[in-house]
Parts: sequence; structure tokens; C-alpha cells
Amino acid sequence: MQRNDDFVVSVNAVWNDWRCAIARLADLRDVHWHQPKGAPHRLIHAYLSCANVVHGDLPHGCDGSSVPHQVRVVVLKKHNLPAAYAELLQRADGGRRASDLPSSVPLRGSSFPVLG
Repeated sequence: MQRNDDFVVSVNAVWNDWRCAIARLADLRDVHWHQPKGAPHRLIHAYLSCANVVHGDLPHGCDGSSVPHQVRVVVLKKHNLPAAYAELLQRADGGRRASDLPSSVPLRGSSFPVLG
């Protein structure tokens, strides 16, 4: 069985930006809820080192003197595997199980692979 930290997740620098990057779930730090200005509801956010992007690009200011640094990212439910998103829900909610969460948080997702 695959460990949850081996999942890859799609992350965005901004909740309504079309550009995304792929990162390992294990590399996301300080998973938390935040409602950015203009967002319809709270979304899961985390911090990711720009050096840990597996694929893609996160638009951010990155110069040679500050590399690597932490970038705040948003993880959108509809862009990720249900199991990976459920793990992030648990982390954002302080360790509660996904089954303890309100039914208004459906666990649908797309099919990003697991790195192994």
C-alpha cells in the first residue's frame, strides 16, 4: 500500500490562476484553511519550497540570493485525487479524520499519479 506522503498534488500560487505546479504531499508544510479576497469560501493552503516543485512552475519572485524559499500555495479539491485531498483535510483540521468532516466537503478529484 502507498504511503500518503508519496502522493503528488496540484498546487496553485493563487486560487483563481490557471497555472499550476505538481509537488509531493510530503513537501507541503503548515497546511491550513484561508479565504483569500474574492474566493467563494475557505480553501486549503500550505507552504512549499520553490526547490520542491516536481513539475510545472509557480509564478513568484525568485532571485539567486533568496533561493530556495517558501511559497504559499493553494490546493484545489477539483484538481487532486480524493485520497490526497482527504489527507490535506485531515492536516488542515488538526488531525481529525476525513470521515469526521461535514458532508458539505465532497472528496472528488482528478487522477494525478502517485510517485513511487
